Amino acid sequence: MRIYSATDVGQKRKMNQDYVFATADPVGNLPNLFVVADGMGGHRAGNIASEMAVTDLGREWVATDYIDLSQIRDWLLVTLEKENQRIFELGQTDDFKGMGTTIEALAIVGKN
Repeated sequence: MRIYSATDVGQKRKMNQDYVFATADPVGNLPNLFVVADGMGGHRAGNIASEMAVTDLGREWVATDYIDLSQIRDWLLVTLEKENQRIFELGQTDDFKGMGTTIEALAIVGKN
């Protein structure tokens, strides 16, 4: 499988707040995982939130050994909720007040 990603700052912002994680090849027996996050436009530290989400999910993914669809679904639900809480808590501090991100995650299960 060949993986390509590209981001663009767009026409309204001066800073690109997009981050991408993709496993180009399955890690061991793990399915491929793709994560895309975009800091919420105009929100303070959105770039930090999106980078944090993608980096943390990617790091946690390669530490798992899930290959079953239900395990992966449950892992995504729990891990995304934990990451949301981390970002929310950091967003309560003065330096990162109100930061946020959108996030999409996809795991390809089965033959690649």
